[in-house]
Amino acid sequence: MIKQEGIKKIVIICALFIFIFNAADAQRRRPITLNTGSGYVTINEMTGGYGLAGTSSDYADYFYGFTTTHGYQWNMRGLGVNQSMSGAMGAGILIYESGKLFPLFGDLRFTINRAKVSPYFMARGGMLISSENFDKLTQLFINAGAGVNIKIIGNLAVNLGPGLLIQAGGGARESFVTMNAGIWFKP
Repeated sequence: MIKQEGIKKIVIICALFIFIFNAADAQRRRPITLNTGSGYVTINEMTGGYGLAGTSSDYADYFYGFTTTHGYQWNMRGLGVNQSMSGAMGAGILIYESGKLFPLFGDLRFTINRAKVSPYFMARGGMLISSENFDKLTQLFINAGAGVNIKIIGNLAVNLGPGLLIQAGGGARESFVTMNAGIWFKP
């Protein structure tokens, strides 16, 4: 018959060995974080728009140009969905039928991350600054849209998506249907 004191010693020694080996093994594991892929992101896009109504006024018929945004992307994993949100500031140049405007804006994007093709939703807002007549031609704008990111390699993707842009200032308001195409880079 085995004494209870002997069993207690064996259980304590086994528990001590399990604790020591588990603690030693934990030193090799990567720490678990919620945002393992979060970090800097840049989006460089060619953009264009076609005026929807009232295109007889200045800066209302069409535009094309280039924008660049730089910001931070947060990856969120929960409920079995791998998604991310990015917040960025951007600038660029838009060439209208009547002249040039320089956008300065904030950019928010929500992406549902997939292996190859990931859908996203975006919202932008800011100023369209005129270098010719700052007081009368500078305008405010909002731009909402959706699209897809097509992953090329691990940290580089091509994005393509339509949107709706509304700009107002100088006593006029114009709306455009837009198309953005560009490169999404996240080192």
